[in-house]
Amino acid sequence: MIQPSFDRVVLIKINQEAKTQSGILLSQNTQDQSYLGQVISVGEGRYEHGVLIKPPFNINDVVVYKSYAATTIKHEGQEYLVVDSKDILATIH
Repeated sequence: MIQPSFDRVVLIKINQEAKTQSGILLSQNTQDQSYLGQVISVGEGRYEHGVLIKPPFNINDVVVYKSYAATTIKHEGQEYLVVDSKDILATIH
């Protein structure tokens, strides 16, 4: 298991279907570049003025993150993304 430091979050990238709702297959170039990930692990947080501020994410949350913000790492054959919690834009419910 990967445990991120401070207020970082570990994600697994979610690959979206290359097909429209009507069944048309899209080429790689025409697909929207949405960056979705599933939260695998959350850091303990960061201290501000002596108070621990925990990231507002839970394991298994699906989140949207900034495209340039992720650091890709490989661990035991699996690819993971490490993202600062400030670079996560939204949680999808």
